[in-house]
Amino acid sequence: MQMTTIGLQVYYEYTTSQPQKIRVYGLGLVGLYEAVPFILNSFYSGHLADTFSRKKIILYSLFFLLIGSLFLTFFSAGAFSFLSSFGYYPLLFTVALFGIVRAFIGAAVNPFISTIIPRALYVNATTWNTTVFHFASVAGPVVAGLIYGSGKIHATEFIYALNALFFLFAFIFFLRSEEHTSELQSRGLISYA
Repeated sequence: MQMTTIGLQVYYEYTTSQPQKIRVYGLGLVGLYEAVPFILNSFYSGHLADTFSRKKIILYSLFFLLIGSLFLTFFSAGAFSFLSSFGYYPLLFTVALFGIVRAFIGAAVNPFISTIIPRALYVNATTWNTTVFHFASVAGPVVAGLIYGSGKIHATEFIYALNALFFLFAFIFFLRSEEHTSELQSRGLISYA
């Protein structure tokens, strides 16, 4: 939902007076500003996820995603008027930070599942996790487009606040999760520095 909203916001709110080529260029920058930091950080994010506590990496990542969503909410509401002279570049800066954070959370979440799910339930849990992820990957942009296209004045703020709420829920759920690493550590499969 969030990346779709940023793209819609750049295209329909920040580049409306620009020629079509510039509007499409601004939309392409959104994807580029997320992909490049993600790719560059993915080279060592897996190593960090294998070296340090995956739960801590996930919690820090969710915290930064939450802060980023709150920033987008208040930025879209006009709370940071001193940034208005920069156009949509604060959005792109936030997208770049999301790309960095997603490299780390992506490397930590899937292996973390194996530490909280018993081995007998792992295949079923992974199936459900993948199904929900793919459903959300399709439904999230659709819902964001419908909300944004509804024509409501504060649609972007609502979508960003909803994302912040989802990140807060995820943060709480991961904070309350318990790792079952004693068996894995005893077999030498994981070690935290």
